[in-house]
Amino acid sequence: MRFSIVIPIYNAGKLALNMIDKVLGQGFEDFEIIAVDDKSTDDTAALLKSYEGKDERLQIVFKDANSGPALTRNEGLKHIKGEYVLFFDCDDDIEKDLLLRLNEAIEKNGADLIIYGHSEIYYKGDSLINSVDISMNPCFVSDREKIRKMLLPLERKTMLGYPWNKAYKRSIISEANLYFENVNMIEDFLFNVDYYKNISSLEIIEGYPYKYNIRNTNSVTALFRKDYFELHERRVKVLLESLKELDVNDEKSVNDISLIYARYLLSAISRNCDKRSGMDNSDRKKWLEHVFDSELFCELSSYMNSDNPKLEKIMTAFKNKDSSKSLRYGKMAYFVKTKCSKIFSKLKQNR
Repeated sequence: MRFSIVIPIYNAGKLALNMIDKVLGQGFEDFEIIAVDDKSTDDTAALLKSYEGKDERLQIVFKDANSGPALTRNEGLKHIKGEYVLFFDCDDDIEKDLLLRLNEAIEKNGADLIIYGHSEIYYKGDSLINSVDISMNPCFVSDREKIRKMLLPLERKTMLGYPWNKAYKRSIISEANLYFENVNMIEDFLFNVDYYKNISSLEIIEGYPYKYNIRNTNSVTALFRKDYFELHERRVKVLLESLKELDVNDEKSVNDISLIYARYLLSAISRNCDKRSGMDNSDRKKWLEHVFDSELFCELSSYMNSDNPKLEKIMTAFKNKDSSKSLRYGKMAYFVKTKCSKIFSKLKQNR
């Protein structure tokens, strides 16, 4: 069997059925679907039960307890039989020839990791407000030094962290004993970095066959996580450590990582403006001053330089540890994200 497609599902209802139908309708037919219901609390489980027996390639697994997407993907991995593994989100969409394109790439090169482009589609309610295509130049790389050097460009392009824009070899996952760590927001990134360290060939194929649906972009709930910055500090640390391990931690790479870190910092300042943070302006200032004194900030701040004049102003405020200006930029970002969804979705692409 060529592909095993794992789809974690929680309270997705008809959206999950739509994704299953999209896979079953693929032009390439040698695959299996492992749809894993994470103990949904709405009518999703009943809808999935109505699909049992619809197609012999579809296996539906019902978990006994809710545990989140990481452990749900791990549950799916227990059932796979395909040569390559894919992970689709149940509320996204795919083009009809995605598996056909992947199979053609496998027949030609058989890369350890295949990455494909995606479209980020932004919705406010049911209304489409923006769509952006994300990809890199098509290539096949079997030189390990070149593969090492591609890690950071993939992260800069926001193509490294997602699991749904990749085809993985099951043999590598098994031999390296890889699994998704049960940690919010960055579990996919951690899995992908670990997998990346085990590959000897990489292919990027042309096009944007995966459609990543981003809904409720101005939702207050979506904006705030108390541990957002701590998680993304870990993400940056893992990225730094990985580049050192792969021996590609030159000054340009560290500069690029410092800009990624600065982007997370600005986002964290913005999120601290949310009422759910429980912070007033004095609390936000103390929090920021604590960040400015941290080891990671001190390591990266001197590398924060951007060719973009607007971003450079923010970088300068950070480098100077100017908490007043930094907080002002964070408040501006919060306002744009909550009040001007369409503008925010466009600004987000300026990475």
